[in-house]
Amino acid sequence: MEKSFIWDLDGTLFDSYPVIGRCVWESVCLCGLTLPREELEREILQSSIYECFLRLEREYGLSNEALHREHHRLTALRAGEIPLMDGAEKTLTELRALGGRHFVFTNRGATAEEILTRLGIRDYFEEVVTALSGFPRKPSGAGVDYLTEKYGLGRVHCFYVGDRLLDVDCARNAGVGAVLFCPAGSVVTPNGRETLRIEALQELPQYWDRL
Repeated sequence: MEKSFIWDLDGTLFDSYPVIGRCVWESVCLCGLTLPREELEREILQSSIYECFLRLEREYGLSNEALHREHHRLTALRAGEIPLMDGAEKTLTELRALGGRHFVFTNRGATAEEILTRLGIRDYFEEVVTALSGFPRKPSGAGVDYLTEKYGLGRVHCFYVGDRLLDVDCARNAGVGAVLFCPAGSVVTPNGRETLRIEALQELPQYWDRL
């Protein structure tokens, strides 16, 4: 039976949070505020960079526009430092061998395609939907809706795979299954809305017959 997987990138296929956390902290410092890096990293994992910057604007008067500008500049400079998540390519390969189709819907912008290509996994995905595609950000399921409708993906056997609760909400908002990648040590607390929870990407093919 054909099954489809729509993937998040950061923290799921990309082991990018060390780079992202550093860039968020540096962006805040450059905009004139010193906050503990660990607190900012925890916040962006539990919510999002977007929500974090909105809060800093609301509570400290920082410019949301300036924060995003610095963050985009710094993350573009460090895109080459981001590695694959452990087991990512093996998991993509095994799922495809079982009959799985792969897509991406990410809040990441222009660097998404660049990193996928550099890491050698771009060809696994039939389409990559990024922030540049014009859809509302997650947790909106609009990007997932677009992919399911364009490619005729049966939603009963379509799954969004991500590492945060906004990814679970994105899946639910689009009427597809939610796979929560929640490795040991994650600051994310599952809320029970996920279809499946895994601690390692390599676990996912093992659940093929149960999805």
